[in-house]
Amino acid sequence: MRLISIFIFLTISILFSQQLIDGVAAVVDDEIILYSDIDQAMMSYAYQNKIDLSNDPVLAEKMRKDFLDRMIVSKVLLVKARQDTIKIDDERVQDAADRQYNNMLRQVGSEQKISQIYNMPISRIKRFMEKNIREQMLIEQVRNAMVGTINISRREVSEFYNANIDSIPEISETVELGHILNNIKPSDSALEMAKSKADSIYDMLKSGDDFSLLAQKYSDDPGSGANGGDLGFTERGQFVAPFEEAAYKLNIEEISNPVLSEFGYHIIQLLEKNGDKIHTRHILIMVKSTEADAERTLENMAGIREQIVAGSISFSEAALKYSDDPNVESDKGVLGLFEKDKISVPEFKDIASILDPGEVSEPFPTRFGVHIIKLFSRAPARKLNLEDDYEKIKNVALNDKREREFNRMVSELREDVPISLKNQN
Repeated sequence: MRLISIFIFLTISILFSQQLIDGVAAVVDDEIILYSDIDQAMMSYAYQNKIDLSNDPVLAEKMRKDFLDRMIVSKVLLVKARQDTIKIDDERVQDAADRQYNNMLRQVGSEQKISQIYNMPISRIKRFMEKNIREQMLIEQVRNAMVGTINISRREVSEFYNANIDSIPEISETVELGHILNNIKPSDSALEMAKSKADSIYDMLKSGDDFSLLAQKYSDDPGSGANGGDLGFTERGQFVAPFEEAAYKLNIEEISNPVLSEFGYHIIQLLEKNGDKIHTRHILIMVKSTEADAERTLENMAGIREQIVAGSISFSEAALKYSDDPNVESDKGVLGLFEKDKISVPEFKDIASILDPGEVSEPFPTRFGVHIIKLFSRAPARKLNLEDDYEKIKNVALNDKREREFNRMVSELREDVPISLKNQN
């Protein structure tokens, strides 16, 4: 589902040197588009794509017109959804809004900061989120109803390929990679220090100290600590297993003993429970590894690499025996095929660029731990062709066909919906 997120920065700033006073930019049937709606969407897009509009009024004006047109199309589709009496389940909207808000809370750190960024109260921010999510779900359903059943024949795929052969994108250089991961495990003394601190805080809680204040003072979780440790409502699968196992066993208002996970020791309190969803808060005491721990892990991985290179153990056998990757039982250390330029971990991309097929890298650190990777194969960049890449070309052709049909149908819908553009000078 392609929900359009416009929540990163919703306030109007000095980004636009000649910003309009807020008012109505357009009316689509009885749906209103405000100047601030356009500016908010532009700011979000510019921020996400690192575009500076402050010194480019021509680009800013072009974007303003483009975003207004997109919003008119969205409003036309909302009118269509209303006419077709399409409904969206309230619980589905609420779940999506809760997830989005909780993610924002973890990133920003506190409700106070969120309120400052948006320049509006939390209750209004949440209502805005819910409204936007509901509208995007309605638009998605209308779009699917319009073009979701459109298919494409093999002849059409062939015609599309021949007509667009020069513009069809190529597959960039691809690599098949495997890896072995070792987490950097803190020493026993670091574990003991963290456990001692967590036990001390737990004793303070048992003595009646305020959970929220202790979280603000001691928690190492930057996302929730400033907010009193509040994690909001979550469901199974959103947190690591030791945390969830302990949290779901608690009674309302009960506080857990310190629970060890890969992040450190958690002291968890269950605040509310709604079906399979729980509302918790926690205090996290991280177990901090040292440079000596990292060096020890690098040395250990160097020994594993030597075994593989010497042939005393295969890469997959070593992965099963030594890797801390949670997926190793199923993938045996094989990560799969990747377009090299799209590898998201920079260190992996750099190492994959210099390895020869069959070669195993020296150990190297990332934010996940210490790795060794094996390059199984490398294929050069090439153009897509019908013989080898039919399904990829079919998807491109089908999306193109659906997009053209969707635009045609939207144009017809616009003729039947009253649209009033206000003076924007």
